[in-house]
Amino acid sequence: MFGNETTHDNSMKVMLFPLLTFYSGTLFISVFGTLYFSVYTEAYIEHFGDLKSRLRDKTVKRVYGLTDKNYDTTYINDSNFLTNIQNQEIDIVLETDHHFFIGEAKYEVNNFNYNSQCFLSHQLLRQYITTKILLHDKKINKEIIQFVVCDGSIVENMKNNYQVRFLKKYYDFDTERIVSWDAIAKL
Repeated sequence: MFGNETTHDNSMKVMLFPLLTFYSGTLFISVFGTLYFSVYTEAYIEHFGDLKSRLRDKTVKRVYGLTDKNYDTTYINDSNFLTNIQNQEIDIVLETDHHFFIGEAKYEVNNFNYNSQCFLSHQLLRQYITTKILLHDKKINKEIIQFVVCDGSIVENMKNNYQVRFLKKYYDFDTERIVSWDAIAKL
């Protein structure tokens, strides 16, 4: 369906490459930018129109790096929103009949990045939003399941990260999906 994929006997497609390869339609953005901007903007507003108010929810604690223009649909036309979608990288993508797994691979780094200059400024949230918008565009209705694979010494720290806490509260991120490389090796 997307990019170069390998299908195994258990009907799971495994893809390990940047999102631009994963979703070849993004290459057309430079030519048909206005068309994709409109489609992606509509999908963002439909699925994430209330995201800014959720990010201000004090029960999740502080969401670092948040500016007035981040995630706010009022500023979407004046932002780098399309570039954020176009340039998003997802380390691991797995697809089954009903699920779309997106994974972040961390090695020695014990945090997820954020860039307040980006419309979609937080790494894990940006990956989720990008995947949701691209699946929406392709009219694919599959559950998105995020996971993180990292060094065993930082698993607990990652489970308490503010981006993880936010995704857990609003987008069903399960902290049990933050696993060590050693746990993966034992599968």
